[in-house]
Amino acid sequence: MSTVERKLKTIRFLFTLLLIFTFQILSANSVYLKPRVILEKSTVKLSDIARLHKDVKDRVVFENLEELKILSLEDLQSLLPDASELIFYGKECILIPLNKKYSREEILESLEKEFYSKLGITDAEAKIRYLGEEENLPATGVTLKWNNIPKKLTPGQKIFSLDFYVEKDKVYSKKLKFLVETQLTTVVATKDISRNAKLTKNDFTLKTFFSADAIVDGFHSDISGYTAIVAISEGSVIRKKQIREIHLVEKGTEVDVVYMKGALFVRGKGIAKNSANEGEAVKVVSLSSSHLLTGRAMDKGVVVIE
Repeated sequence: MSTVERKLKTIRFLFTLLLIFTFQILSANSVYLKPRVILEKSTVKLSDIARLHKDVKDRVVFENLEELKILSLEDLQSLLPDASELIFYGKECILIPLNKKYSREEILESLEKEFYSKLGITDAEAKIRYLGEEENLPATGVTLKWNNIPKKLTPGQKIFSLDFYVEKDKVYSKKLKFLVETQLTTVVATKDISRNAKLTKNDFTLKTFFSADAIVDGFHSDISGYTAIVAISEGSVIRKKQIREIHLVEKGTEVDVVYMKGALFVRGKGIAKNSANEGEAVKVVSLSSSHLLTGRAMDKGVVVIE
């Protein structure tokens, strides 16, 4: 290796050491200003609003911060007596103190105004319940707006966002949980109904109430004559999967075909072309002759030809 090459190598090595040393000095004195902080206390330390190197001493910046403050880098430097010894990064920090306690009722009332207005409905059509606790929110300096309100009314648990705006810029969002109940009218059991019981008008009533469930398989008309295929408890909504209309003669099933006239009695087999209860007309295809016969349902699986 020539003398020139050795000198160049030495210079590169020294330059690298210088860079490392300079970087360590800068890092040791660095203060990285955060763009935004949410504060639940009035006393604000430097570590609350900036990321500090372990060698940078923490200290109180504000004693009683009561309102939103936009802190520029220059403002921060003016608050620190040793600012000339520190290296600052960042542009500004928005300090948002959560210094006002809002009750559950206040939070609910705030949402209700926007909810009913946006959907164009009243509390006669839907009710809202707040599922959270009281919240600390900014007292001044920000505009609070509700977000995630749907265009279409649906029941159930919902998450609505309470957004914090400084002028036109959203600076923070708090997600809160609610329960939406919509008004519906459906058939409800007025007493306990046992399995295989045939329903009468005394077993059910048409009831209007608020529910957080979207009941799409209920009934809105008379269900007398239907049979419960499961036990149904008093006060519960009667659903389509719980009852069915069971006939003495079911369409497509094999039935006994009976013909009686005077002393003549003929019995055969046939296939019912429609369902029917007692006394109702049934068309039957005879299995022996394939003729289409007309009779009436008289018993379970029995059709009497007229």
